[in-house]
Amino acid sequence: METSRSWQTTPAHHAKPWSSKLDGHEIFIVGMVEARQDITLNEMLSCLQSEQSVGIGRNMLS
Repeated sequence: METSRSWQTTPAHHAKPWSSKLDGHEIFIVGMVEARQDITLNEMLSCLQSEQSVGIGRNMLS
């Protein structure tokens, strides 16, 4: 018994490229680290929340 297979040459769907809440804040984050290299993740989260209105979890920065 022969089975017929249909192969697609184009993607079945157009997935949205991966992005992060932090994509637009890269310069701010790098600036925090350059200004104070011993800054903690908790301090970075606090600055992001208060100065950029970005609420994220610690694992997004680690």
